[in-house]
Amino acid sequence: MSDKLFWRADQKSKRLFVPCKGGVRRSDPGPGPRRWARPEDLVFVTFFTASIALIVIFIGGVNARGGFTSGRMFMEGTGRSLRDYLPLVLVLLVYENMTHLFPLVVKDLADPSLMEIDRTVFGTQPTIWMERITHPVLTDYMTFAYLLYFFLPALPALVFSISGRRGDFRDLMLAVCLSLYIAYIGYMLVPAIGPKYFMPERYSVDLQGIFLYQRVEPVWDMMRSTTRDCFTSHHTAMSLISFYYMRRLRDHSRASRWVYYAYIPLTLSLLFSTIYLRYHWVVDVAAGFAVAGISIYAANWLNRKWSSRVAPLPRNDPVFNERGTPVDMNVYRK
Repeated sequence: MSDKLFWRADQKSKRLFVPCKGGVRRSDPGPGPRRWARPEDLVFVTFFTASIALIVIFIGGVNARGGFTSGRMFMEGTGRSLRDYLPLVLVLLVYENMTHLFPLVVKDLADPSLMEIDRTVFGTQPTIWMERITHPVLTDYMTFAYLLYFFLPALPALVFSISGRRGDFRDLMLAVCLSLYIAYIGYMLVPAIGPKYFMPERYSVDLQGIFLYQRVEPVWDMMRSTTRDCFTSHHTAMSLISFYYMRRLRDHSRASRWVYYAYIPLTLSLLFSTIYLRYHWVVDVAAGFAVAGISIYAANWLNRKWSSRVAPLPRNDPVFNERGTPVDMNVYRK
Protein backbone atom coordinates (compact mmCIF):
# COMPACT_ATOMS: atom_id res chain seq x y z
CA MET A 1 0.00 0.00 0.00
CA SER A 2 2.66 2.50 1.03
CA ASP A 3 4.72 2.09 -2.15
CA LYS A 4 1.97 3.08 -4.56
CA LEU A 5 1.07 6.36 -6.14
CA PHE A 6 -2.57 7.29 -6.53
CA TRP A 7 -3.42 9.84 -9.18
CA ARG A 8 -6.49 11.91 -8.70
CA ALA A 9 -9.23 11.38 -11.25
CA ASP A 10 -8.96 15.07 -12.07
CA GLN A 11 -5.78 15.17 -14.12
CA LYS A 12 -6.01 18.95 -14.55
CA SER A 13 -5.21 19.55 -10.90
CA LYS A 14 -1.94 17.59 -11.30
CA ARG A 15 -2.05 16.45 -7.70
CA LEU A 16 -1.15 13.04 -6.38
CA PHE A 17 -1.82 10.78 -3.51
CA VAL A 18 1.76 10.07 -2.48
CA PRO A 19 3.17 7.63 0.08
CA CYS A 20 3.79 8.94 3.56
CA LYS A 21 4.23 7.53 7.03
CA GLY A 22 1.06 5.75 8.02
CA GLY A 23 -0.65 5.82 4.64
CA VAL A 24 -1.02 8.26 1.79
CA ARG A 25 -1.44 11.98 1.56
CA ARG A 26 -2.22 14.51 -1.12
CA SER A 27 0.82 16.23 -2.54
CA ASP A 28 1.07 19.97 -2.15
CA PRO A 29 2.91 21.68 -5.02
CA GLY A 30 3.79 24.81 -3.09
CA PRO A 31 3.66 26.63 0.21
CA GLY A 32 0.90 28.88 1.40
CA PRO A 33 -2.88 28.75 0.97
CA ARG A 34 -2.89 27.06 -2.41
CA ARG A 35 -6.54 25.99 -2.18
CA TRP A 36 -8.04 29.11 -3.79
CA ALA A 37 -5.16 29.76 -6.19
CA ARG A 38 -6.44 27.46 -8.93
CA PRO A 39 -8.86 28.89 -11.53
CA GLU A 40 -11.37 26.08 -11.07
CA ASP A 41 -11.51 26.81 -7.33
CA LEU A 42 -12.25 30.47 -7.96
CA VAL A 43 -15.00 29.52 -10.40
CA PHE A 44 -16.55 27.19 -7.83
CA VAL A 45 -16.42 29.80 -5.06
CA THR A 46 -17.93 32.45 -7.34
CA PHE A 47 -20.74 30.13 -8.43
CA PHE A 48 -21.43 29.02 -4.84
CA THR A 49 -21.49 32.58 -3.51
CA ALA A 50 -23.74 33.80 -6.34
CA SER A 51 -26.15 30.90 -5.79
CA ILE A 52 -26.43 31.63 -2.07
CA ALA A 53 -26.96 35.33 -2.79
CA LEU A 54 -29.77 34.64 -5.28
CA ILE A 55 -31.48 32.26 -2.86
CA VAL A 56 -31.28 34.78 -0.02
CA ILE A 57 -32.62 37.59 -2.21
CA PHE A 58 -35.50 35.46 -3.52
CA ILE A 59 -36.54 34.20 -0.10
CA GLY A 60 -36.13 37.68 1.33
CA GLY A 61 -38.54 39.07 -1.25
CA VAL A 62 -41.06 36.31 -0.60
CA ASN A 63 -40.85 36.68 3.17
CA ALA A 64 -41.11 40.47 3.06
CA ARG A 65 -44.63 41.64 3.81
CA GLY A 66 -44.38 44.13 0.96
CA GLY A 67 -42.88 41.59 -1.42
CA PHE A 68 -40.37 42.94 -3.90
CA THR A 69 -42.13 46.33 -4.13
CA SER A 70 -41.40 47.70 -0.65
CA GLY A 71 -37.72 48.54 -0.30
CA ARG A 72 -37.59 48.60 3.48
CA MET A 73 -39.62 45.41 3.88
CA PHE A 74 -37.56 43.73 1.20
CA MET A 75 -34.32 44.58 3.01
CA GLU A 76 -35.77 43.28 6.27
CA GLY A 77 -36.79 40.02 4.62
CA THR A 78 -33.40 39.66 2.94
CA GLY A 79 -31.57 40.32 6.20
CA ARG A 80 -33.70 37.72 7.98
CA SER A 81 -32.96 35.18 5.25
CA LEU A 82 -29.24 35.97 5.37
CA ARG A 83 -29.25 35.42 9.12
CA ASP A 84 -31.04 32.09 8.64
CA TYR A 85 -28.58 30.73 6.06
CA LEU A 86 -25.34 32.29 7.33
CA PRO A 87 -24.57 29.53 9.89
CA LEU A 88 -24.62 26.91 7.13
CA VAL A 89 -22.28 28.99 4.96
CA LEU A 90 -19.85 29.35 7.86
CA VAL A 91 -19.91 25.61 8.53
CA LEU A 92 -19.07 24.91 4.88
CA LEU A 93 -16.17 27.36 5.07
CA VAL A 94 -14.83 25.37 8.01
CA TYR A 95 -14.77 22.30 5.75
CA GLU A 96 -12.91 24.20 3.05
CA ASN A 97 -10.14 25.02 5.53
CA MET A 98 -9.86 21.61 7.14
CA THR A 99 -7.16 20.55 4.67
CA HIS A 100 -4.72 22.76 6.60
CA LEU A 101 -5.60 21.10 9.93
CA PHE A 102 -4.97 17.51 8.91
CA PRO A 103 -1.16 17.72 8.87
CA LEU A 104 -1.38 18.81 12.50
CA VAL A 105 -3.78 16.19 13.88
CA VAL A 106 -3.98 13.29 11.41
CA LYS A 107 -1.49 10.46 11.75
CA ASP A 108 -2.30 6.98 10.43
CA LEU A 109 -5.14 6.19 8.08
CA ALA A 110 -8.04 4.22 9.53
CA ASP A 111 -8.90 2.48 6.24
CA PRO A 112 -7.25 -0.85 7.16
CA SER A 113 -9.43 -1.09 10.28
CA LEU A 114 -12.59 -0.02 8.44
CA MET A 115 -11.87 -2.50 5.66
CA GLU A 116 -11.41 -5.29 8.20
CA ILE A 117 -14.72 -4.44 9.89
CA ASP A 118 -16.54 -4.69 6.54
CA ARG A 119 -14.83 -7.99 5.76
CA THR A 120 -15.66 -9.40 9.20
CA VAL A 121 -19.35 -8.45 8.95
CA PHE A 122 -19.98 -9.42 5.32
CA GLY A 123 -17.30 -12.02 4.70
CA THR A 124 -16.08 -10.03 1.71
CA GLN A 125 -15.58 -6.46 0.60
CA PRO A 126 -19.02 -5.08 -0.43
CA THR A 127 -17.57 -2.69 -3.02
CA ILE A 128 -15.74 -5.58 -4.68
CA TRP A 129 -18.83 -7.80 -4.53
CA MET A 130 -20.80 -5.10 -6.35
CA GLU A 131 -18.57 -5.48 -9.40
CA ARG A 132 -20.90 -8.27 -10.52
CA ILE A 133 -23.81 -5.80 -10.88
CA THR A 134 -21.78 -2.94 -12.38
CA HIS A 135 -23.40 -1.51 -15.53
CA PRO A 136 -22.95 1.86 -17.30
CA VAL A 137 -26.64 2.76 -16.92
CA LEU A 138 -26.62 1.89 -13.22
CA THR A 139 -23.36 3.79 -12.74
CA ASP A 140 -24.86 6.94 -14.22
CA TYR A 141 -27.97 6.60 -12.08
CA MET A 142 -25.86 6.10 -8.97
CA THR A 143 -23.91 9.23 -9.89
CA PHE A 144 -27.18 11.14 -10.19
CA ALA A 145 -28.28 9.79 -6.81
CA TYR A 146 -24.96 10.77 -5.21
CA LEU A 147 -25.40 14.33 -6.45
CA LEU A 148 -28.78 14.55 -4.70
CA TYR A 149 -26.74 15.31 -1.58
CA PHE A 150 -27.00 18.99 -2.52
CA PHE A 151 -30.69 19.00 -3.44
CA LEU A 152 -32.49 16.76 -0.95
CA PRO A 153 -32.12 19.21 1.99
CA ALA A 154 -32.67 22.27 -0.22
CA LEU A 155 -36.30 21.53 -1.04
CA PRO A 156 -37.67 21.26 2.53
CA ALA A 157 -35.54 24.27 3.55
CA LEU A 158 -37.01 26.40 0.75
CA VAL A 159 -40.57 25.27 1.44
CA PHE A 160 -40.19 25.93 5.17
CA SER A 161 -38.82 29.41 4.46
CA ILE A 162 -41.35 30.43 1.83
CA SER A 163 -44.38 29.04 3.65
CA GLY A 164 -43.51 30.78 6.91
CA ARG A 165 -42.67 27.63 8.85
CA ARG A 166 -39.64 29.19 10.50
CA GLY A 167 -39.75 26.83 13.46
CA ASP A 168 -39.37 23.80 11.22
CA PHE A 169 -36.74 25.64 9.20
CA ARG A 170 -34.63 26.25 12.30
CA ASP A 171 -34.91 22.61 13.31
CA LEU A 172 -33.70 21.53 9.88
CA MET A 173 -30.82 23.99 9.64
CA LEU A 174 -29.60 23.23 13.16
CA ALA A 175 -29.69 19.49 12.45
CA VAL A 176 -27.69 19.98 9.24
CA CYS A 177 -25.08 22.16 10.97
CA LEU A 178 -24.74 19.74 13.88
CA SER A 179 -24.31 16.79 11.52
CA LEU A 180 -21.56 18.64 9.64
CA TYR A 181 -19.65 19.43 12.81
CA ILE A 182 -19.97 15.83 14.01
CA ALA A 183 -18.73 14.65 10.62
CA TYR A 184 -15.74 16.99 10.81
CA ILE A 185 -14.80 15.51 14.17
CA GLY A 186 -15.07 12.05 12.63
CA TYR A 187 -12.78 13.06 9.77
CA MET A 188 -10.06 14.00 12.24
CA LEU A 189 -10.52 11.15 14.71
CA VAL A 190 -10.98 8.43 12.06
CA PRO A 191 -9.20 9.68 8.91
CA ALA A 192 -10.06 7.55 5.91
CA ILE A 193 -9.84 8.00 2.14
CA GLY A 194 -12.31 5.27 1.16
CA PRO A 195 -12.00 2.04 -0.82
CA LYS A 196 -11.80 3.80 -4.19
CA TYR A 197 -8.41 5.30 -3.35
CA PHE A 198 -7.21 2.90 -0.68
CA MET A 199 -7.35 -0.31 -2.71
CA PRO A 200 -7.74 0.56 -6.43
CA GLU A 201 -5.56 -2.41 -7.45
CA ARG A 202 -8.15 -4.85 -6.07
CA TYR A 203 -10.89 -3.84 -8.51
CA SER A 204 -11.07 -5.80 -11.75
CA VAL A 205 -13.98 -3.77 -13.18
CA ASP A 206 -13.67 -0.03 -13.70
CA LEU A 207 -16.71 2.14 -13.18
CA GLN A 208 -17.89 3.48 -16.52
CA GLY A 209 -21.03 5.43 -17.27
CA ILE A 210 -22.78 6.36 -20.49
CA PHE A 211 -22.62 10.11 -20.02
CA LEU A 212 -22.83 11.40 -16.46
CA TYR A 213 -20.17 9.55 -14.47
CA GLN A 214 -17.17 10.53 -16.61
CA ARG A 215 -18.14 14.21 -16.40
CA VAL A 216 -19.16 14.41 -12.76
CA GLU A 217 -16.52 12.26 -11.08
CA PRO A 218 -13.52 14.53 -11.87
CA VAL A 219 -15.46 17.62 -10.81
CA TRP A 220 -16.59 15.98 -7.58
CA ASP A 221 -13.04 14.90 -6.85
CA MET A 222 -11.82 18.44 -7.47
CA MET A 223 -14.35 19.93 -5.04
CA ARG A 224 -13.14 17.85 -2.11
CA SER A 225 -11.10 20.13 0.13
CA THR A 226 -9.77 17.17 2.08
CA THR A 227 -9.39 13.56 1.01
CA ARG A 228 -9.86 12.03 4.45
CA ASP A 229 -13.57 12.67 4.70
CA CYS A 230 -15.07 9.19 4.61
CA PHE A 231 -15.90 8.45 8.24
CA THR A 232 -18.61 9.27 8.89
CA SER A 233 -20.58 9.32 5.63
CA HIS A 234 -22.21 12.73 5.62
CA HIS A 235 -24.06 11.81 2.42
CA THR A 236 -25.88 9.27 4.56
CA ALA A 237 -26.56 11.68 7.40
CA MET A 238 -27.74 14.48 5.11
CA SER A 239 -30.10 12.27 3.13
CA LEU A 240 -31.72 10.87 6.29
CA ILE A 241 -32.06 14.32 7.86
CA SER A 242 -33.66 15.61 4.66
CA PHE A 243 -36.07 12.68 4.55
CA TYR A 244 -37.05 13.18 8.20
CA TYR A 245 -37.92 16.85 7.72
CA MET A 246 -39.56 16.19 4.36
CA ARG A 247 -41.92 13.97 6.33
CA ARG A 248 -43.16 17.08 8.14
CA LEU A 249 -44.22 18.47 4.76
CA ARG A 250 -46.27 15.51 3.62
CA ASP A 251 -49.51 17.12 4.88
CA HIS A 252 -48.63 20.56 3.52
CA SER A 253 -50.33 19.90 0.18
CA ARG A 254 -51.14 17.08 -2.22
CA ALA A 255 -48.01 17.86 -4.23
CA SER A 256 -45.79 17.77 -1.15
CA ARG A 257 -47.16 14.35 -0.24
CA TRP A 258 -46.14 12.99 -3.64
CA VAL A 259 -42.73 14.62 -3.26
CA TYR A 260 -42.41 12.93 0.12
CA TYR A 261 -43.14 9.56 -1.49
CA ALA A 262 -40.54 10.32 -4.18
CA TYR A 263 -37.98 10.99 -1.45
CA ILE A 264 -38.15 7.36 -0.34
CA PRO A 265 -36.52 5.78 -3.44
CA LEU A 266 -34.23 8.79 -3.92
CA THR A 267 -32.90 8.51 -0.37
CA LEU A 268 -32.39 4.75 -0.70
CA SER A 269 -30.60 5.30 -4.01
CA LEU A 270 -28.24 7.82 -2.46
CA LEU A 271 -27.43 5.45 0.38
CA PHE A 272 -26.69 2.65 -2.07
CA SER A 273 -24.57 4.93 -4.28
CA THR A 274 -22.07 5.60 -1.49
CA ILE A 275 -21.04 1.93 -1.64
CA TYR A 276 -21.57 1.31 -5.35
CA LEU A 277 -19.35 4.25 -6.36
CA ARG A 278 -16.70 3.05 -3.87
CA TYR A 279 -16.53 6.30 -1.94
CA HIS A 280 -17.35 4.76 1.46
CA TRP A 281 -16.98 1.64 3.52
CA VAL A 282 -20.24 0.19 4.81
CA VAL A 283 -19.23 1.07 8.37
CA ASP A 284 -19.06 4.72 7.23
CA VAL A 285 -22.69 4.52 6.16
CA ALA A 286 -23.70 2.89 9.44
CA ALA A 287 -22.01 5.73 11.31
CA GLY A 288 -23.92 8.19 9.10
CA PHE A 289 -27.19 6.73 10.42
CA ALA A 290 -26.02 7.42 13.96
CA VAL A 291 -24.98 10.98 13.09
CA ALA A 292 -28.39 11.67 11.54
CA GLY A 293 -30.25 10.39 14.59
CA ILE A 294 -28.08 12.34 17.03
CA SER A 295 -28.32 15.54 14.99
CA ILE A 296 -32.11 15.41 14.63
CA TYR A 297 -32.65 14.68 18.31
CA ALA A 298 -30.14 17.29 19.45
CA ALA A 299 -31.54 19.97 17.12
CA ASN A 300 -35.10 19.48 18.35
CA TRP A 301 -33.97 19.36 22.00
CA LEU A 302 -31.74 22.43 21.74
CA ASN A 303 -34.42 24.49 20.03
CA ARG A 304 -36.95 23.57 22.72
CA LYS A 305 -34.49 24.49 25.47
CA TRP A 306 -33.71 27.78 23.75
CA SER A 307 -37.41 28.48 23.38
CA SER A 308 -38.22 27.79 27.02
CA ARG A 309 -35.28 29.60 28.61
CA VAL A 310 -34.12 32.35 26.24
CA ALA A 311 -36.60 33.34 23.54
CA PRO A 312 -39.87 31.91 22.19
CA LEU A 313 -39.30 29.64 19.23
CA PRO A 314 -41.04 30.84 16.04
CA ARG A 315 -44.25 28.95 15.42
CA ASN A 316 -45.36 27.79 12.02
CA ASP A 317 -47.95 29.80 10.15
CA PRO A 318 -51.35 28.07 9.73
CA VAL A 319 -51.66 25.80 6.71
CA PHE A 320 -54.90 24.84 4.94
CA ASN A 321 -55.38 21.59 3.07
CA GLU A 322 -57.25 21.12 -0.22
CA ARG A 323 -60.64 21.16 1.58
CA GLY A 324 -59.87 24.47 3.26
CA THR A 325 -59.46 22.86 6.68
CA PRO A 326 -56.68 24.37 8.81
CA VAL A 327 -53.85 21.98 9.67
CA ASP A 328 -51.79 22.66 12.80
CA MET A 329 -48.24 22.10 11.55
CA ASN A 330 -46.86 22.82 15.01
CA VAL A 331 -48.01 19.38 16.14
CA TYR A 332 -44.86 17.95 14.56
CA ARG A 333 -42.71 20.17 16.73
CA LYS A 334 -44.14 19.35 20.16
